[in-house]
Amino acid sequence: MTISKDVSISLHPDNLLSIDGCNEETLPYISSAVTAFDAAYQGLDSIHKAREAAATNPTLNDVGRLLVVAEFAEKKQLSITRGIDSAMSNLKKGIDAID
Repeated sequence: MTISKDVSISLHPDNLLSIDGCNEETLPYISSAVTAFDAAYQGLDSIHKAREAAATNPTLNDVGRLLVVAEFAEKKQLSITRGIDSAMSNLKKGIDAID
């Protein structure tokens, strides 16, 4: 996966993969979090790209550009937050099972 200049590097899924002790054996425990981080990172990058594309659309004024990007971002945000919520739930269930 590439690095986006517009998205915080702290959301890059490779951060989870580089945690000390993360290997093929432990990866299944955090795979849902890695997937959620990946979706968040790519989703935020796509919102930035949508904003850039809207800025070059001559048929839209400033308000129109804002509305188009806001509608797109709202859909992405819903998907991202659902993924993060699911990952958090899976992590909590795994922790509870180990305890």
